[in-house]
Amino acid sequence: MYCTTARLRNAIEMYNGEYFDPRQLIGEINVNSTLRQRRLRYSTSPHYDTMGIRVTGSPAYGDYGFIAEIVTLPQSPSGRPDFGA
Repeated sequence: MYCTTARLRNAIEMYNGEYFDPRQLIGEINVNSTLRQRRLRYSTSPHYDTMGIRVTGSPAYGDYGFIAEIVTLPQSPSGRPDFGA
């Protein structure tokens, strides 16, 4: 992650459910995260079958960029995530 002194945070945040509710924060990865935190497998609590992921980043110099791969597995069998089937 790019380390910046600007007020913008460079982070990846994982949440229970599809909304970014601070009370449902599962974990955060930023420039100060340990190797263990970066390698940890984050998962939702049993009540949720959807994980919200928020990526925030500030502009960096030309040598840096942003690459994201987003995979959604598995898709909710009921078609209505987080309502419990």
